[in-house]
Amino acid sequence: MIGIFRQPYPVQNEPKVKIFTSLGIGLFVFVLLSIFRPLGLNNLPFGHALSFLLGYGIITTLCLTINFFLVPKFFYNSFSEEKWTVGKEIVFILWIIFMIGVANSIYSVVNLSLFTVASLSYKTLLFFQFAALAVAALVITILVLLKNLRLTKKNIQLALEISDNLNHKQRLSGKKDEMITIESENKKDNFTTNIINIIAISASDNYIEINYEENDVLKKKLIRSSLKIARDNLKSYTAFYRCHRKWIVNLDHIRNVTGNSQGYKLIMKQEELIIPVSRNLNKELILRISR
Repeated sequence: MIGIFRQPYPVQNEPKVKIFTSLGIGLFVFVLLSIFRPLGLNNLPFGHALSFLLGYGIITTLCLTINFFLVPKFFYNSFSEEKWTVGKEIVFILWIIFMIGVANSIYSVVNLSLFTVASLSYKTLLFFQFAALAVAALVITILVLLKNLRLTKKNIQLALEISDNLNHKQRLSGKKDEMITIESENKKDNFTTNIINIIAISASDNYIEINYEENDVLKKKLIRSSLKIARDNLKSYTAFYRCHRKWIVNLDHIRNVTGNSQGYKLIMKQEELIIPVSRNLNKELILRISR
């Protein structure tokens, strides 16, 4: 059971989706409270009640926006696609709900002097805060697990179809004796090898790691450089494709494609090397490796 929460889960990085989600949930909270007007708010004049309830919607939107945009910046490593899991997604959502509840509770208490609502006590607000969190915990856990199962099943099926149609043509077949140099920033630690030997290149802070093959053995070379420099060095070779912000891959070395809830993974001929694909590049990748 614990293994389910450790499964990879996609990180939502699209700003438009985050903005619309924040505004949509804030509006939903306002409309819902306006319809039911809980905690004795029916005793208030309609106009006063709406202005009061609008505050809940605005606070909800602000809490979501802060968590969607600012929190990942402060905890960048934890929110990376490579480390994000089902469990982290659930905990993050529960944290957002808790933060919204606390912020709205403070808002309610502060406004008691403006709106006299007998049942709107501090203890009542805390009770509803933790009750909502307890109920949400179960609902959110189920929804996240179902979404993870759906995405995993979908991507695995599509990955199998891609693998079945994978074009194994050798784009570098006429370059067997051609040498390539991947330049370092200082030009002193350049790495030179046969072009067909390079399997993939990954970014690692201010360095890049060149994965290459030598006598059928996978080797790695770390030099101070960037993927931009490496891509410029390789731009005349159609076999090399930047499939992820941290990876350039040699399409000739792909054995097959697999998938999980985050998207596709490339299994290389050296099978210990598994390379992620950015979700926004899925369609482009399919075109590149099937032709």
